[in-house]
Amino acid sequence: MSRGFLRYPVEFSRISSGFSSARFHPILKTWRAHNGIDYAAPVLAIQRQLLDLRRTYIIGGMLIGLPWWFLTAPLLVALSRGAILEQAPSVIWLQLLIGAAGLLATWWFHRWANRPQRAAFGRKLDDGAAGGSIRRAQAALDEIAEFERD
Repeated sequence: MSRGFLRYPVEFSRISSGFSSARFHPILKTWRAHNGIDYAAPVLAIQRQLLDLRRTYIIGGMLIGLPWWFLTAPLLVALSRGAILEQAPSVIWLQLLIGAAGLLATWWFHRWANRPQRAAFGRKLDDGAAGGSIRRAQAALDEIAEFERD
């Protein structure tokens, strides 16, 4: 069975609250969904969940962002109500070529930035793409893990 389909996909037995749409929020005093991280879990389990979230966030951002290289071609067709296809089809082909070049340049830059000799630079780019809340949560967990080791 895949890890994503397990009822409790973590290696500990105590879960402070179940994941459901009917959880009473203790601070807001309302019923709302609980789909987040269980902070009563061991630090290592939470760190793994955050790494999965971070990876999903970065890959999702790339998959959503990359098609923007090609957005100008259909936008020009829509704004001209199709007239550009008859009057200047080379403009659309040029926009598609620019999009393909931009896509290849993005792929090359990602590979270049993540080479071992530029590992620090690649980590900074990934940190920027991961979002501030994920970085802050990871930093707090790293502090807790360091405290537990001492």
